[in-house]
Amino acid sequence: MIKLLYLEKRPPGLTRDGFIKRWRKHGALGMSTAFWRHALVYVQAEPITATPIPGVSQDFDAVAYLSYDDAAFAEPFTAQDNAESAMMMKDEDETFAVPTTGVSFWLEEERLKDAEPGGVTAFLFFNDAVAGREVAEHYQGAGNVNRVVMNRKRNDIQLGSFKLIYSYQAVVEVSAISLDALKQVLSEGKAAWKKSDLAVVAREAVLWDRLSPR
Repeated sequence: MIKLLYLEKRPPGLTRDGFIKRWRKHGALGMSTAFWRHALVYVQAEPITATPIPGVSQDFDAVAYLSYDDAAFAEPFTAQDNAESAMMMKDEDETFAVPTTGVSFWLEEERLKDAEPGGVTAFLFFNDAVAGREVAEHYQGAGNVNRVVMNRKRNDIQLGSFKLIYSYQAVVEVSAISLDALKQVLSEGKAAWKKSDLAVVAREAVLWDRLSPR
């Protein structure tokens, strides 16, 4: 499954509440486009500020991930797709501190422990994909964890000539039903998550889900 994940900050002068409102509007615009026919799951995850987990980054305002079906890039973009893509990029200028093209990861998703999206998630970023897999497998059997996903960067997908700001090669998602449950998981044993090069804890808002059972 092809997956796009980005890590963003709000633009200067926009309050956190104002940013969330603007971000939701941006997401709604994306869901109105023709290319959305390929979308499977779309989640906007709001980083939890004042989280009591030492070592978790407080530097970001948004994490989002969007999963596509296999046909998303197998068929050529239409003129409408190209026009709507340009429209979305223009809308990003009013939504984020930087365009998402520079802070997005194209990933191959592997669900080690599957559950519906939602809850509170630790997004763990790794420069070394092997280290990321070791941590993902560590949490696969942990109690209080409802979802563990290993995402490995795909270097064969690139849109345009945009240069990625970050060098991370893997993103691991460790999810629980609440912040307290996630705190308990992350504090157990030797706190394997600290092997990550960046950790962001966020509360997921599921805006689109065609995969979970109805």
